[in-house]
Amino acid sequence: MTEYLSTLRGLTLRESGYILILALEDQTWTELRRALHSHATKFGNLVGIGARIIRATDHGHTTIIDDLLAKTWPEATRRLIHETDRPFLVIIGADFDDFDPAQHDWRVIFFAGARSPRKSIPRLFERFLDQVRLPGDLFAFLDRTYVYGTVVGPETTDPAVTRRSPGRPSIFDPEHGVEDWIREQLQEGRINPQDTNWRNQLVTSLLAAKPSLRTYNTKSVRDALRLKGFFAAIGTIEQTPEHRRE
Repeated sequence: MTEYLSTLRGLTLRESGYILILALEDQTWTELRRALHSHATKFGNLVGIGARIIRATDHGHTTIIDDLLAKTWPEATRRLIHETDRPFLVIIGADFDDFDPAQHDWRVIFFAGARSPRKSIPRLFERFLDQVRLPGDLFAFLDRTYVYGTVVGPETTDPAVTRRSPGRPSIFDPEHGVEDWIREQLQEGRINPQDTNWRNQLVTSLLAAKPSLRTYNTKSVRDALRLKGFFAAIGTIEQTPEHRRE
């Protein structure tokens, strides 16, 4: 099961082969963070004694990070742990108090904004489960597996993690009210999927109605709506006569 701790001091392997320490970003509840939370919990429920997966308690996040930073990581890795705004996963194969990054094997995954967290994150944890049950070598597995993000290990010389652009939330951030606005437009019959140009009209109307989206260009808004599935969902709607605008 997933264990919630306020400190990593005293953390041991017990009978397991690995300790996985998941540090979720201490910011907004993104789709990536939601997927990591859900599937790490599922992994913890299924893995048995093969591995221990650790999360911080509600008030233990800062202490957990401090405990990690107290270890003698390579400077570039230590800087990333300290500064990144991405969620990350630390994997070690030793009791935490004895763990020395210079002496023991380890990996840290700094997760990027996965193109489809609903697919890539569950697949990653499923493969983790396979490796632990085999038993396999989780470190070697990560060296040969593509992960949406950056995998850092003892041999990594110059890791880099892309940071989010500050001050620019997703267009689906609640502050923009995009989903409510689209729902209202549908209810009022202002979106007609039978019009050949309805997608462009929707984007143009959205940008006109939402000044907070002015920092986004038309293409980025259109792509965001498409990737979120709005175009596909709306395209299946057949308007009733009373909802068609004259």
